[in-house]
Amino acid sequence: MTAGSTNESRITFEALTKRYGARTVLDGFDVGVRPGSVTALLGPNGSGKTTALRVLLGLERATSGRALIGGREYRTLDHPVQRIGALLDASWVHPRRSAGDHLAWIARASGIATDNVTRALAEVGLSGVADQSAGTFSLGMRQRLGIAATILGDPRVLVFDEPLNGLDQEGVHWVRDFFARQTEQGRTVLLSTHMLQEVEHTADRIIVLGQGTVLYEGPTDGLESGESAVEIGVREHPDADELVHRLAADHGWRVEPLPAGTGGPGYLLRGAQVEQVTTALADTPLILRRVQESGSLEQLYGRLTATRADYIGR
Repeated sequence: MTAGSTNESRITFEALTKRYGARTVLDGFDVGVRPGSVTALLGPNGSGKTTALRVLLGLERATSGRALIGGREYRTLDHPVQRIGALLDASWVHPRRSAGDHLAWIARASGIATDNVTRALAEVGLSGVADQSAGTFSLGMRQRLGIAATILGDPRVLVFDEPLNGLDQEGVHWVRDFFARQTEQGRTVLLSTHMLQEVEHTADRIIVLGQGTVLYEGPTDGLESGESAVEIGVREHPDADELVHRLAADHGWRVEPLPAGTGGPGYLLRGAQVEQVTTALADTPLILRRVQESGSLEQLYGRLTATRADYIGR
């Protein structure tokens, strides 16, 4: 992938804030989505996931901040459908229109060659039902038709809102394989979902939102394998980074920096156990502020969002 195509497929949210009257839905949402990867937006209902996608696609205006595709806002793109493909609602299709006619209509309206319809239908496995009315399609077939529409313009960026919702296991596997093919070709895939188990198998990175703010951003690598990991926070020390990395090297752990908390830096130690970490740190001048296991995505998500849902049961 060239530097130019990498820049075109980069998604950036810059201090994005969105308010509806007195209600703040996004509050300084500030993340970058890596090109050539599948990134999943996670969060409770009302956390701002769909709103972030709608601002990115020019369907909502930000109160402040920006959402950029290749460094530009959607409304400034010359040929947006050829830069970004999006599926927010797979049911958005006239039930009496055939699959082929539906895609041809979108192509003509977007200034895309209708020859691309055949390619898109083949890509999603619907060539054999191109003349069939969309109203007769199953949920999985409608999802494939919607996905075909996203790739009509051969864009570098693909965006999906709940693409796995309601699909059977075969449909889920197909979508997962489709995403993998797109990233192998250097495309960027951003999706919102609540299906935690599938995220571990589908996404390369996750962004967890809670009440409009980023609670966590990081890779899913290690989560799906069940690899042990420990999160620590230490008090401020001039040699903290060096000491933690030296300990990790001695014990065969991998270190990832975490957002610094009040009073000092934080680290994720992959491959570590809590007892090993506390014992090793006892022989250093570092003072622990916190230490906790970081296991599955479900555990991580539950810990992060426990107090950040709009509605919390007692």
